[in-house]
Amino acid sequence: MNKNINIEYYQLAQIQTDKAIELYLTDTIEGYICSITLAGAAEEIAGKLIERDNRRSAYQFLIQNLSNKFTEYNEATIRQTSNFIRNGLKHFTEELCEDEIELELHARVMIMRAVANYCTLNNKRTDLMTRFMDIYIERTEE
Repeated sequence: MNKNINIEYYQLAQIQTDKAIELYLTDTIEGYICSITLAGAAEEIAGKLIERDNRRSAYQFLIQNLSNKFTEYNEATIRQTSNFIRNGLKHFTEELCEDEIELELHARVMIMRAVANYCTLNNKRTDLMTRFMDIYIERTEE
């Protein structure tokens, strides 16, 4: 098997998002942790492709909506807070281990950001993304 490939960034975002969903569906701590970092990478890649086309990514929508709703927070604070768990899992951040983390919730939100960007970028979603969206709605409404 040839392990060398040429890959487009939108394909990379799709692969990472689908794998993040697979890991999320294991309903394990390990699965949630890995799904957060993979979905975060996919969300960032697809987001940059979207922004390169002068469109708004899911993250930009999130920042705008939160800053409009919570006027006491500036954009920099929202950016730092919304990515704290993802960045803490990727990089050494001592503060990450000081409090209990709702891993399932953070995984669900990060994957949704990745799915939203992928759908914006490609105007379609994979079967796993569709399955995840049903789960997202179900668990968010609980």
